[in-house]
Amino acid sequence: MSEHMEVFIDGLNQLHFTGGLVRLDFMSLHPEDEGTPSEKKTNLRVIMNARQTVQLRDSLNTFIQRLQEANVFQNQAAGNRDVGRRNARNGRSLEERYNPGVFSVSNIDDAKRIILTDEGRDGSEDRWRKETPALISLLKNEWRLGEGTTVVDYGCGIGRISKELCRMGCRVVGVDISPEMRNLAVQYVNDERFSVVTPEAFVNMVNHGFSCDYACTIWVLQHCLKPTEDLGHIKRALKNGGGLFVVNNKFSRAVPVIDGVWQNDNIDIWRMCRDNLREVRLLDFPDGIGVDARFYQCGFYQKN
Repeated sequence: MSEHMEVFIDGLNQLHFTGGLVRLDFMSLHPEDEGTPSEKKTNLRVIMNARQTVQLRDSLNTFIQRLQEANVFQNQAAGNRDVGRRNARNGRSLEERYNPGVFSVSNIDDAKRIILTDEGRDGSEDRWRKETPALISLLKNEWRLGEGTTVVDYGCGIGRISKELCRMGCRVVGVDISPEMRNLAVQYVNDERFSVVTPEAFVNMVNHGFSCDYACTIWVLQHCLKPTEDLGHIKRALKNGGGLFVVNNKFSRAVPVIDGVWQNDNIDIWRMCRDNLREVRLLDFPDGIGVDARFYQCGFYQKN
């Protein structure tokens, strides 16, 4: 068995993402000769690739579960509930901190940068150029798209997917929370088969009988404040047998908040989709288009 050195961690100082790697910087406590922690030493730096990061996450989840089974977290959980109550009283609930203003943009270039962020390998423009046709190819292989087909592009942004669907002859209804994105979408798509509405207007359309053959929601449910409600509206709009295409983070959510950039509220989008629609198939995110595909996923679902 190889020798190893025990390192006691005092605190996580920083977390960095660079390309496909994650770097964790710790302040460490090194043991004395007898194996007990002593004074603080220099930082400990750990660099892991995506696979190792996922393995670490799974191991920590198992460890946390065992601690919970042993009631180690009982007192901590009570304290966390008190913090949650204080935050709510102070106007710090997630709903009150939600910040859709991050999607306010002034031009198409700015929109591209927020819709497809620079993940370290390719810039937004390269991601746009590579990812859009890759996703359209998945849709064409799964659905019958063309004249007479109605598709909802939920969270359409400036309409990169809508534009390609219109080129195939589809009627597309875009839905987006950002007024700036909606205005730019009309300009970017530039097709009479395309229309764009607010989420509230979309719900009103559904209430008055609007229906669609297919819907797609790409990099959207991970940002929605109440994704279960959004999925419910999409499901109501789908015809029986209609299909939904989802692209999302595989492991986490990223809700925009005013006191940070993104927050993970631990809602499992993939389980939510399975609970509400029939899962047709899950697909690996296309590789080689600017992001580490292991952290993302695509899914096709159907309303029965």
